[in-house]
Amino acid sequence: MGPDAIPTLIMALANEKRQVRWAAAGALGQIGPAATATIPGIWIPAIPAGVTG
Repeated sequence: MGPDAIPTLIMALANEKRQVRWAAAGALGQIGPAATATIPGIWIPAIPAGVTG
């Protein structure tokens, strides 16, 4: 998986399933600096309303 997957993985951070969000975050971390540079701007808005876990 490479930088081309970043948009899809960012969208997955908003998934209602905790496991999907966790896997997407892990994959973004594996991609490295190209992905981690995008995380601060999308992290808070990506968390769905009412999600606690």
